[in-house]
Amino acid sequence: MTGETSRVEWSHLGRSGSPSPEAHSSAVEKRPSRLRRPEIVGLVGAASMATGGSLARSPFVLERAGAWFFGSATVSPREGFEPLGVALSAAGFVLLSLAWFDLLARLRRSPGRRPVDLLPLAAAWVLPFLVVAPQLSHDPYLYAAQGQLLVTGHNPTQVGVAALPAAPYRRLVDPVWLRTPSPYGPLFTWLEGLAVVLAAHRVLWTVVLLRLEALAGVALGAISLPSIARSCGRDAASAVALGGLSPLVVLYLLSPAHNDALMAGLVLAAVALASRGQHLAAVIVAGLAAAIKVPALGTTLFLGWTWPIAPAPRLRRAGAALGSLGIGLAVLEVASLATGLGWHWVSALSVTVKGWNFLDPVDSLVTLLRGAGQVLGAQMPFATAFGEVSVVVATTGAVACAWLLVRSDRLGLPAALGGSLLVAALAAPALHVWYLSWGIMLLAGSVGSRGSFWLAWFATVATLFGLPIPRTAEASALLAAAIAVATVTVLAQRRYTEHRRGRPAPEPAPLSPPA
Repeated sequence: MTGETSRVEWSHLGRSGSPSPEAHSSAVEKRPSRLRRPEIVGLVGAASMATGGSLARSPFVLERAGAWFFGSATVSPREGFEPLGVALSAAGFVLLSLAWFDLLARLRRSPGRRPVDLLPLAAAWVLPFLVVAPQLSHDPYLYAAQGQLLVTGHNPTQVGVAALPAAPYRRLVDPVWLRTPSPYGPLFTWLEGLAVVLAAHRVLWTVVLLRLEALAGVALGAISLPSIARSCGRDAASAVALGGLSPLVVLYLLSPAHNDALMAGLVLAAVALASRGQHLAAVIVAGLAAAIKVPALGTTLFLGWTWPIAPAPRLRRAGAALGSLGIGLAVLEVASLATGLGWHWVSALSVTVKGWNFLDPVDSLVTLLRGAGQVLGAQMPFATAFGEVSVVVATTGAVACAWLLVRSDRLGLPAALGGSLLVAALAAPALHVWYLSWGIMLLAGSVGSRGSFWLAWFATVATLFGLPIPRTAEASALLAAAIAVATVTVLAQRRYTEHRRGRPAPEPAPLSPPA
């Protein structure tokens, strides 16, 4: 210990050897405050939503007898919605969103907190949704039925769940998916069958295990985000809060056990491995993510393009990207052979079932195009407009993804890949709001403090558009009001944070990536 260091350390001690009042006061000020308020407000919001979804005639859960252990899913559906349940769910969503914005603002005002400090808050927000019926999607019942199909000797990537007996697995599946083969990768189909076996062929316990798989995927992503954030010079705890604790993730990945959670978790793990210089392991993990859902296969191209090569002309980067893609395809081939499922799932990728969504560029452009046609007296048939707009949007998305790939060595892997996944979701033939979590979770580790609030705004708006509200003028007005409130909240939080700091929040300088 040097003399200067000794003087600095001992200057904080009083004559009796105990810390002086000034030193104690300074230590208290520097000690991170508990996140008690967002934790409690978020818990109340989550419990309110869970309770509202468990009441009779809830629009958020499957209203069918035997769809859950308790609550509204244990009785036959009736006409209309229960006002109390809808009110509780709406109030819970508002509280959960406000708690999330509060959490982001607190972390921005006092960066440097350990990501592990968010564990109690995360448990408080998530646990209420793990004990009630899946909300906002019926997909886990389809996953369970596909697993039952697999363990009974069928290949779910070749036949639909209509091949099952009427009960109990098939009875809970949305009729639109009964005759559709599974478009999911071989690894996820195998995990569906594993859940059925571990649940001893009990459909609800199968859903519980599938939900735990989704929880594992989100947890893997949350564990990976600190490494990604540090490689980009960003705050680790803020990245975890933004990417892993948003209402979009909690409501659309965890509660309905979507397999996107596992895919996104593996993609984040691959990027985290690459940020630590383990590029081959990163490509293999990305191949496993593609064995869950095929959109993750594009990750291998980005990993190859950003592979450290000296010198690194674009032709050599292109070769590395193609080689990385080949490794990802090899991983898919191994998974297909090991599970015995083959590549039949590829033929089911073109099957889409969609409803109108304002966030979907195709839907919005088709609506504007046909509206303009009505004004000009040249009405275009819906099928024609939809087909032409879909081609334009898909082409534009492909060009944007290619540009991001070529620029990924300058933009940074997390930012370029996150943007590409977001573009791919928006340009997909059918946009489901939880697809947007692919890119949002990854961008959470690379955006700056100001960009994080707008990313939070986008995630909140996406969550609002995914809610099962009627397409009426009154409901549309309420949705517009909710978006306006979310926008005002973002602006107010940003202004308040900058006021507390006394100046606009500076952007931290990005750190150099590891060699």
